[in-house]
Amino acid sequence: MNNPSVGSYISSLLPPPLHASTPLSKEDMEYLSLNNPKLLGLKKMYSSYDSFNNLHSQWDEEFCKQQIFLPYFRGDNAYIWQIRNNNSVEKYNLTTEYLLSIDKLGLFQKTFEDGSFGAFTYQSDSGLVVSRDLLDSVCELYFLENILSLSTLADIKILDIGAGYGRLGHRSIECFSEITSYICTDAVAESTFLCDFYTRFRGVTPKCETAPIYDIENSIAKNRPDLALNIHSFSECTLASIEYWLNLLASNEVRYLMIAPNNFHNNDGKFLISLEKDLSHIDYEKSIAKYGYRLIAKTPKFLDFAVQTNGISPTYYYLYELYP
Repeated sequence: MNNPSVGSYISSLLPPPLHASTPLSKEDMEYLSLNNPKLLGLKKMYSSYDSFNNLHSQWDEEFCKQQIFLPYFRGDNAYIWQIRNNNSVEKYNLTTEYLLSIDKLGLFQKTFEDGSFGAFTYQSDSGLVVSRDLLDSVCELYFLENILSLSTLADIKILDIGAGYGRLGHRSIECFSEITSYICTDAVAESTFLCDFYTRFRGVTPKCETAPIYDIENSIAKNRPDLALNIHSFSECTLASIEYWLNLLASNEVRYLMIAPNNFHNNDGKFLISLEKDLSHIDYEKSIAKYGYRLIAKTPKFLDFAVQTNGISPTYYYLYELYP
């Protein structure tokens, strides 16, 4: 399929964005506008950055228009499927009780859900108010804790590729004082705009900073991250885009790379596949090896079989290490 607006076609297959009715201040409503000069400036800069514009598949301008409603960017939309993917109340409750049972670091006492900006919230049987933003973030952080002993490390520097509105950056800084630098970046101007706003709103800056795509190479060279994260982003990128990032990471000797793929078209996350402009998919595991990364862990999102089968949007988590 050679369509200049692949994103528009993909969006037509998806439901429109939905959000919970949460109040917004007048100031936030005015700021989170398509006419905000800061957003317009970012879009102009991004549109001139040809090396990334030519690599887009899903996240083109039409897709963003149809799948993101700025004032309620934490609703059910392109960033996080909260109601989509058959995510029922029962699945939220099961996932919450499972994560509470493994919460040895007390992360649910460090980061909370307030339902702001349209996020759908659920009260579990234990009384905890949760969202998919909160549950996925805690789950991802425990994967890193289980494999890398994140809480025992010092001076951790993280790069989040395809950071969206910054939800994992927000949660990571609240949960781990050991993280001294967390860089959020995204090849979509709307995401960069929202991430900058949201991380400031949550008060996690300057530890958590938003780096525009046109400055990311300088930012990485300056901060020298130890760990790169790609959560549900490579699944929506072309192979050329993925290889750009792999080359950049390897060139800067970023030691670890975590990947969480989408759970559709790939047997619930058991494979790593791209999304090309003709809607085809390419397995990119060989590319990861080509740039010097070896797999050191691949685990289900939920280590309990019943939860992996019936929990919120199950997938697999991968961790790679750069060859010395």
